[in-house]
Amino acid sequence: MTHYALLVGIDNYPKKDHPLDSCARDVREISKCLEQNTAATLHTTMLVAATEDDPPAMHQERMPSYDNVMLVLRQITEQAKKGDFVYIHYSGHGTRVPPRRRNAFSNHNSGDLAWVMLQDSKDGVRIRYLHGSDLAKKIKVMVEMGLQVTMVLDCCHSGSVMRDDDDDDDDDDDDDDDDDDDDDDDDDENGDDQDNDEGAVPVYRGKRYLKYDAGVDEAFPPEPNEEDINDHAPALTTLPGTRHKAYREASMLPNWMVDPQGFFVIAACGPHEIAFHYTSAHRKKYGRLSYYLIEALRDSGPDGFRGQFEDIYERLRAKFLQHSPTQNPMWYGAKQREFFRADDYACQGNGSLYPVTQRGDGRLQLEGGEAHGVCINDEFEILEFGHSAVVREVRGLTSDLYVKHPPDAGTGQGWPARARTKFSLHRYPIQLNRNLQGDPSIFEKIHKRPWLSIAFDENEQQSPSSFRIHPVSSPKTAGYEVRDGSNIAFEHVNACLQDLDHAMDVVEHLAKFRLFEELRHKSSTISCDVKLKNTVTRKTWSYPNTEVEAAHKDRMNLIIENTGNDILYIHLYNLLPSWEIKNMLKGGYDVLQTKGRSKDSGGVKESYHVQGGKSYKIDMNIPKDLIEQGQQEYVDTIKVLVTKRPSSFESWRLPKMGDAPSHEKPTLRGEEEKNMGNSEDWMALTFTVHICKDRAVAGMPPQSQSATA
Repeated sequence: MTHYALLVGIDNYPKKDHPLDSCARDVREISKCLEQNTAATLHTTMLVAATEDDPPAMHQERMPSYDNVMLVLRQITEQAKKGDFVYIHYSGHGTRVPPRRRNAFSNHNSGDLAWVMLQDSKDGVRIRYLHGSDLAKKIKVMVEMGLQVTMVLDCCHSGSVMRDDDDDDDDDDDDDDDDDDDDDDDDDENGDDQDNDEGAVPVYRGKRYLKYDAGVDEAFPPEPNEEDINDHAPALTTLPGTRHKAYREASMLPNWMVDPQGFFVIAACGPHEIAFHYTSAHRKKYGRLSYYLIEALRDSGPDGFRGQFEDIYERLRAKFLQHSPTQNPMWYGAKQREFFRADDYACQGNGSLYPVTQRGDGRLQLEGGEAHGVCINDEFEILEFGHSAVVREVRGLTSDLYVKHPPDAGTGQGWPARARTKFSLHRYPIQLNRNLQGDPSIFEKIHKRPWLSIAFDENEQQSPSSFRIHPVSSPKTAGYEVRDGSNIAFEHVNACLQDLDHAMDVVEHLAKFRLFEELRHKSSTISCDVKLKNTVTRKTWSYPNTEVEAAHKDRMNLIIENTGNDILYIHLYNLLPSWEIKNMLKGGYDVLQTKGRSKDSGGVKESYHVQGGKSYKIDMNIPKDLIEQGQQEYVDTIKVLVTKRPSSFESWRLPKMGDAPSHEKPTLRGEEEKNMGNSEDWMALTFTVHICKDRAVAGMPPQSQSATA
């Protein structure tokens, strides 16, 4: 197995484009980490422009230019083999480009990320944009080859590269070309004022942002838009308008990603946010994402570079929450995949991790609340200083922890914590058959699960319960069967479980599924419209009318519109009859901006039109194996969660019944202090989709003549 690394760091921008002073250091430190922690063959290419004393044009082969980056990506694609690892790290200016119309790779809600690269020209070194949509096409080729790709983007607006499923052409031709140039004189987090040189492109010192300049694209046009979304180009086999063999049940893939299992990206901030630098105790500057990532890898111990992304990511998130809550990195892709592991390493997850931060008064705050099923008296283990903490107060998205020996106020670094209990499961009582009381080991097994409400069934007909565990026996086997409160065995659950511990695992899985399924909350301050439209019949269901009808292979549009004045964060999950809860976005969250002209984003004013809504295309399918068994009906459940602050609901994820646990973990994020007053608010709603194999037999209306395939 071979590892390839492309590391790009640019400080030495032309003077008018505001040079930086931390990006070259980022990639050099990352390079050291890779060399020290990669046992396999490693091929590293560093394209660095460090200082103005080292003009980029003097080192053409090492210049971080558009041409050199595209060349290296092409070389990796030509040389790498299936299963090889590719690591891409970019530190430099980012800019937000107006979306390219009719481009399947463009993000039409928030605009597109572009790397601000260098380019040699007859007039000297200039800047040139590497558009996120063009970068996505190159990564897509690698993923299709079976390469394991990791990308870290330490620049502003990097969340824009994530995804955009809304490829409908909206007639938003009323965009004005006037720019609002009266940028606010805000201070950044490090106390640096923005630069306001007359005639210069606005930039914020300490922030990796350059305002988009259309003249740059005029001088160096982006790649031709060959993949027009209506041309159904063969390379784009997973466009929302096409089918893909991986589609199963309710499925939703981003526009350009064939297999999320082969890709993971961490972006320094959301599409509407600014990426800051960090000044260390030795007065050296780094990008915050790069610096905290290196720390998180080191905190993970010798297996940091071989650990799963979710373990590393939770440590990274805890550091951001503690030190930089206004910058909210995003993730997308295969979070359970290993970071940069050796071929023979068997990765082990660490269980559910929650970030914990320390307030100014010394109190500890857990990034999990009512929306995550956290209850008073739940216990958490804070890993870094080895203490147990107990929940004393629960809010919507966060909770207060009590610990007997807390760290001194002001010394908090942000820590990961592991949940030891989940007392919210007590609302689902579990009955054990009374004949099991004769086994003394039973009581020890019950004692080990205090978060489950387990009792012996003295009167089977009268004792209320949600789940029952019964011993079963036959001439060939003996074991346990899990039943519901009516004493009926559950579907898609092993009919005979060999031991009681396994049966209790199954019941706990079912209880967690039921708890999330019943999670509902209507916010009083979140303004948004949510509806589900069948694109075949053209029928639309709007909340609270959430009982939906579809036929096998129908396509649904989940449409969410932001009708208020706050940026919203969207989370989508699919609850399957196989008792699986999966993340439909394959990422932390989607950002839904307010409708109309883009407003002040972290101190940077934009001037192009943004959409206030997104449409997620979902295929409703009955699984092939169930069709082969003769099943004609199927129920899919879609859970929509909306918050006003970056948060996560990854702790709810569950594997299929019988699969190995996925070690789900939350990826919770902080927000600006000015928004903390209402940031605990959240809403959760559920669409239940009844899918039938035959439209006519189910009495559903026929396909609309105007419906598209």
